[in-house]
Amino acid sequence: MNDDILKSPAFIKSLNDDIAKANAGITHDEFVTGMKNKTIGFTVVKGEPYQFTKGFGRLVFNICVMLYTLVPFLVIPIFAYREHNWWLLIGIVIASLLAPQIEQRKPYTFGGIAFLGFMGATIGFWFAGRTHYFTYFCHSYFTFFCFCAFWGCMFFRMAEDFQKEYAIQSLKNNPELFYDAVAQNRIMIIRLGS
Repeated sequence: MNDDILKSPAFIKSLNDDIAKANAGITHDEFVTGMKNKTIGFTVVKGEPYQFTKGFGRLVFNICVMLYTLVPFLVIPIFAYREHNWWLLIGIVIASLLAPQIEQRKPYTFGGIAFLGFMGATIGFWFAGRTHYFTYFCHSYFTFFCFCAFWGCMFFRMAEDFQKEYAIQSLKNNPELFYDAVAQNRIMIIRLGS
């Protein structure tokens, strides 16, 4: 039922009217000054912030995305094969799918908990006098899965932060991109002051 409401012509027209009203009369210079003074912000309504980035910003974002989506699919199976422990393959699901989804819903919380679990186990092994930490890392599911969760959360959060920062820079540095985004109602200007 909610999807029907969101796709209804009346809702879409109302949303477009609200965006047009919020964006009315904004100039690029006013936007840049407001962003510097932190009196103006924006939200991406249609699409994702990475669509406004090009060059180095897009490259950094794509690298971070590959580190939490692709690298676990490549590294963890090799690691599981080397250790003859196929249970370690669960780390792929944790690092690539579960951790980023939870991090998206609860920013900085799940990643912090995973980091504390991983570091707590690491310090525990160190105090226990385990000199071959790598062996215990492989055989302690708790430590390994906490590391996988931290990996997924960390690179997901980095990708999110980079895409937002580079989108802001692109909109501030490229007036044509800014005016195009405003004209197509892809962004909505938010005035943060009185």
